[in-house]
Formats: sequence, C-alpha cells, structure tokens
Amino acid sequence: MTLKNIDEIRSLLEKDLEWRTKELSFVRSFLNNIAGNDIEEIENKKRIFRKSIVLSLYAHFEGYFKYSFEIYAMVLNESNLSLDKVIDVLFVSSLDELFITYDDSNKWLVRDPENKRSESAFSHK
Repeated sequence: MTLKNIDEIRSLLEKDLEWRTKELSFVRSFLNNIAGNDIEEIENKKRIFRKSIVLSLYAHFEGYFKYSFEIYAMVLNESNLSLDKVIDVLFVSSLDELFITYDDSNKWLVRDPENKRSESAFSHK
C-alpha cells in the first residue's frame, strides 16, 4: 500500500467523520437553546431531548465504525493478501454469511425417504 492510498483512505474516513460531527453539533445547539419559564421546566425539556437523541448518537457511532471497517476490508481485499497474513478475527468475519446460513434451522433438515417426512436435525423426540 502506498502513501497515496493511505491518504485517500484517511480522507474518506475524515469526510465521513466530519459530516457526523457537524450533525451532532447541530443537535447540540438545539439542546443548548431549549427555553422555558423556569429552570425546572428547562431541565425537564433537556432531559426529554437527551433521551431522544441517544438513538442518533448510537447510529452515528455504529455507522462510523461500520463504514471504517468496510473501508478497511475493501483495502485488504484489494491488497490480495493471503489468509496467513490476515489476523484470525478478520478471516472469521469474512465467513459471516456462512454462519448466518448455519444458524437458520430450516437449512438443516434430515429427510427420511421411506417415511416421506422431514425432521430438523436438532429436534428432540
């Protein structure tokens, strides 16, 4: 990987983080400008607002790290690294679809042609 590629990756990640940070700053400005008749009313409104923005904060947190990992995986794939040069966690995460299929109990059926019925391999008799 060249320094130019690293700078491009850094630029992608910084742009994504920048718009997320701007959006969170925008939401914070709403929180700071909540008004009311007295301090207790203002604090109640702020508490309600804080609860409602937790989902947005989580979405940005998860979205940024998911995006960053996708960029990282893309770069690794483009590097054509052999499996022995990739850490085990990344290799195993590439098998995600296989594990999802494995978790689907409908895929694991034992077919008995004589009785013309199917049973799950994991069913208890």
